[in-house]
Amino acid sequence: FEDTRFLRYFFLGAKMAQLLRQFPGRGVTLLREPTARVASAYRSVLGKRLPGELTLCGGCAGPGPAQLDVGRRIVAGSLGFAQFARLEGIQNCFAKYLLGVRCLPRDAVTLAAQRLRTGFAFVGLTAKWVLSLCLFHALFTGRPPGDAEFANRHPTPRTAPPVNKSLALAGNEVDRALYAAAVAAFRRRVVENAAAIAGLG
Repeated sequence: FEDTRFLRYFFLGAKMAQLLRQFPGRGVTLLREPTARVASAYRSVLGKRLPGELTLCGGCAGPGPAQLDVGRRIVAGSLGFAQFARLEGIQNCFAKYLLGVRCLPRDAVTLAAQRLRTGFAFVGLTAKWVLSLCLFHALFTGRPPGDAEFANRHPTPRTAPPVNKSLALAGNEVDRALYAAAVAAFRRRVVENAAAIAGLG
């Protein structure tokens, strides 16, 4: 992990925020429950033993020493899950990407929830993958999802040890509030479009 990689991912977040402002209501996303996202990132690095695959989303101080070489430290066993989950560059990543910032403002929950409502035509949930695909197709194509859409393209390695996801609860309050709003909106939309979903066959 190097500064250039940090800057590249921070730039992508800023670019996404810019596109959502420029083309409101046209984005499509699937959200992952925040503690599951943190656990998956950690387990993926540990299971594959490929430290270069880790992505940090930034913090107020930028990519300081605490955020550099994180993947290598995980593989070496010198950075446990509890410490990983507390890294500023791991916490509240979706809100940071939505707003295009690396340091969240005080009203981040309100701003990010507004961006989620206005920037996206569709918000699904990875925990409800099949239902999300069916809702998407009911809304936009009128055809059932294709078989390839159900394939897991990024499975967690079997060699990855389990972790206690509750250790990632602290520090992800903004993403957790954002996810709760997304879940409520998703459920409403599923109910509103139940007939269209059932009509897919």
